[in-house]
Amino acid sequence: MITNMKRLLLLCTLLISFNSFANDFLDAAAAYERGDHTTALTLSKKLAEQGYASAQFLLGSMYKNGKGTPQNYKAAIKWYTKAAEQGEVKAQYNLGRMYQNGHGTPQDYKEAIKWWTKAAEQGEVHAQFNLGVAYARGAGTPQDYVMAHMLWNIAAANGDEGAKSNRNEVEGMMTPNQIEQAQQLAKEWIEKY
Repeated sequence: MITNMKRLLLLCTLLISFNSFANDFLDAAAAYERGDHTTALTLSKKLAEQGYASAQFLLGSMYKNGKGTPQNYKAAIKWYTKAAEQGEVKAQYNLGRMYQNGHGTPQDYKEAIKWWTKAAEQGEVHAQFNLGVAYARGAGTPQDYVMAHMLWNIAAANGDEGAKSNRNEVEGMMTPNQIEQAQQLAKEWIEKY
């Protein structure tokens, strides 16, 4: 009986703790939305330091955009990385952009591809589009029109009109066999993710 009581107490403590985080994060996000970036920074920094991925993402965005703090790409990368490692999809995408553009770090297309892949696997359409560009151009990876077509096909299915246009354009550089292969890969990706 004592063991069950301890479990119940632990569960209640976790729920209260999570509810407190959720309320604090909502306060931080609301402050950000209304332009009170100083309050948003203070609240999100506290939560980010406690390991909350959503707050880490918000803090990274504030450093990246200079909201409530001077712009600091290195700090943005630090917080985006912490959030991305916990699976925060927007942080994964933005971290890929930071590596792509060399903001706060040397430009590194392979790192960009790594983070965009993680985000793309979670359905992040912009990551799917950017991965298609990387494969089409051979940026950070060998040029591969089949992979570019596959990724743009997926992004197009997720509503990205630019991906649809790029997919159609790259088809002109592919054999019918390659197009078929890309379509099969897209089907498998969609089934898997």
